[in-house]
Amino acid sequence: MAHVRAAIDDPEVKIEPLPGIREASQVSNIEGDGYKFLTRVIGESFPGTITAPYLVVGGTDSRHYLPITDNVFRFIPIRMGPDDMARFHGTNERVSVANMGEAVAFYVRLMETMEAAE
Repeated sequence: MAHVRAAIDDPEVKIEPLPGIREASQVSNIEGDGYKFLTRVIGESFPGTITAPYLVVGGTDSRHYLPITDNVFRFIPIRMGPDDMARFHGTNERVSVANMGEAVAFYVRLMETMEAAE
């Protein structure tokens, strides 16, 4: 709310929050060790993939981790094409068996790599 008020900078414009609205999550550090680690494991799991930060505009469960860490990275290790995007939270929402297998393999690699780094 403070950011919106400052950006508009017009006392004649009335600003009120919608019911149930939450503040945006803070920006995670893409220069830190956590992002570098995640980028490395993504590259090992999906060779040739380019890792780049972006803005997640939907609400995710990641907000529950905000009290315990300064950096929350939202990532889904699933390959998607144009047809897949249309099914998000809609009719016939699904993930292929092959994609689910790759996702599980990614999370196993992530946890094993984290354990080895300790």
